[in-house]
Formats: sequence, structure tokens, C-alpha cells
Amino acid sequence: MMSLPKTVLSSPIQNESQGTSLNSATPTKCLTFPLLKFEETVEKSRLQLGEQEALQKRLGNLRKELDYLQETAWKYQPIDKYIGQ
Repeated sequence: MMSLPKTVLSSPIQNESQGTSLNSATPTKCLTFPLLKFEETVEKSRLQLGEQEALQKRLGNLRKELDYLQETAWKYQPIDKYIGQ
């Protein structure tokens, strides 16, 4: 029986035409776990970024309210006068 010569170095196109592929030799499970881990890491980073942006926005609103209260404090009597201290 005569066998066909084995290709030692071949391109992906040659592999596809011969019906072999590097991916077929690699288990799918090994490739799936890192991909899922990467997607999970990206999602966590995105959520943390959103939380940081929300915190910065809230701090900005609180600063505006504090500035307004300090600017208009002269209009009101001190609370100590009302509670008898």
C-alpha cells in the first residue's frame, strides 16, 4: 500500500482543502473558558466604569447644592434660634 506524502509545512488554506485544521486538533473546551473569562472581565470593567461615572455625577450635583445653600444661607435664621439653644 502506498500512502500519500504528509505535508509538513502548509498554510491554513491548504489545511482546509485537505480537510484538516489546527482548530480541529484543539479541544473546544480549552478555548471557551478563556473567552468566557475575558468577557466576564470586560463586563465587570464596564460596570465599574458606569458606577464611577454615576458617582462623579452625584458628587457634582451635591457640590452644586452645597454652593447654593452657602450662597443663600444669609436669607434664613440660624436653626439654633428655633430649637432654643
